[in-house]
Amino acid sequence: MGKIEIGENAGKIWRALNEVRESSIESLADKLQLKEMDVTLSVGWLARENKIVFSEKDGKTLISNCESLNFAFG
Repeated sequence: MGKIEIGENAGKIWRALNEVRESSIESLADKLQLKEMDVTLSVGWLARENKIVFSEKDGKTLISNCESLNFAFG
């Protein structure tokens, strides 16, 4: 897999994350019909560009678009 494919998959992941608040790598791979390794490489691309954030829930790493986060105080 080359940079072009990683970048194209990053775009697919970005659009998928716009549809859902957060997702796991496994769920993204299923939804986009990609190998988990391909999703992981593209998630790294998005992370390097500061486009996504990571959180953990029930022992799973979840990925969210930075723009989809809503902060509340109190």
